[in-house]
Amino acid sequence: MSSPAASSRGSSESHERTASLTSTVYYKQESFKTFQDRVFQLCEEVLAPPNSQITVEKMRGGSYNRVIAITWTSNDDCKAHHFILRVPRDWPVSIGRHLGPLKLLYQQGRIPVPEVVKFDTTLKNILGLPYMLQVRMPGKSLDFTYHDLPHHTKCAIATRVGEVFASLHSIRSVVAGRPTMSLKEIRVARFRDPEERWTNAMPDLVPYENGPTSQSTFDLIHAIIAPQLERAISQNEEVERVNYLQQILSVASEMHKFDVWGENGYCICHMDLALRNIMVEEPSLTNSSGMTGILDWDSAIFAPLVMSCTPPRWLWASYPDWIEYGEDEWYDTKDFLACDSLSPESCELKKFFENAAGPVYARLAEGPQYRLARRLLRFVFQLSHYDAHLANFDEVAEQWAIIRGPQCG
Repeated sequence: MSSPAASSRGSSESHERTASLTSTVYYKQESFKTFQDRVFQLCEEVLAPPNSQITVEKMRGGSYNRVIAITWTSNDDCKAHHFILRVPRDWPVSIGRHLGPLKLLYQQGRIPVPEVVKFDTTLKNILGLPYMLQVRMPGKSLDFTYHDLPHHTKCAIATRVGEVFASLHSIRSVVAGRPTMSLKEIRVARFRDPEERWTNAMPDLVPYENGPTSQSTFDLIHAIIAPQLERAISQNEEVERVNYLQQILSVASEMHKFDVWGENGYCICHMDLALRNIMVEEPSLTNSSGMTGILDWDSAIFAPLVMSCTPPRWLWASYPDWIEYGEDEWYDTKDFLACDSLSPESCELKKFFENAAGPVYARLAEGPQYRLARRLLRFVFQLSHYDAHLANFDEVAEQWAIIRGPQCG
């Protein structure tokens, strides 16, 4: 995962190499070659004790964060300590949305996530940018190893992933929104009218409270979509957008009538629980799956329970199938395969996962109505990649019309 850009301080020998300019140019950010000097200073200030060697290494980051690996090694006992420094590429976006899920889940202790050891949400530090310093999870991405693992290890992983799903469903919030850190407290930034993103309105933050909600999923959807529809009509916006918003409310209302949403409740949703975000090491007697942690919680939200029930089909689908269609989109837009359509090994993996995932998953995962419900919610929360193409919701509405039949038309 790392790039060939690394340097060390604290020893007589430096092995600095020129960093790739790809991300520097694309994201219009300072080059690693100069930025690393301030990273060294930050490490010496907040992390490494005297008489130690510090090594920093540029890693492949994502769309939201610059990622740097840090190792400090004590010259006394030669013990190495590994960390990850994450710096938001677009610093006006609060680092609180990156911190919130990790702090919450680490406190809960049910799902293995990186420990955040130091952070600063301001520009008043040696980097001149907000940052988050976390313990580096041991092992490697499951993306590189899963399909070559022996079947018994896959079964252990399927069980562990199922346990993670059950834990996700148990971590509730009384309101829907994004978990975030604000004023050193975990809060929830409530979903609201997207138009406010372009105003100076402050986020609607409420203290995080783990518990049930009295708001139905349809009431949540109505609270988000109705103001947009009212404005679209009053401002004579194009007919396509008005129809799009009306369709969302109509389908959501019918899903409510048919009890597609299930029980009222908002649970934590990872939104990208894929192979690449699961870290594993060699299995042991105390950890038969080898799983060490789950990464990339930046997009985590509190949302209706159905949203956290996307089947992780990469656990049991054959390798060429899911890789051809794309790991994220395919397994929740295609029809589900029953066990009699799978190989005995794949069927066993699916059963191991389902037995551990719990009753919420069993109720809201498989079935075209639940798949469409998740797709609808992506449009509502503007999480879909297709927001700019309103016609894409037509497919959801058409498929729902087939499912619910003429009696509700």
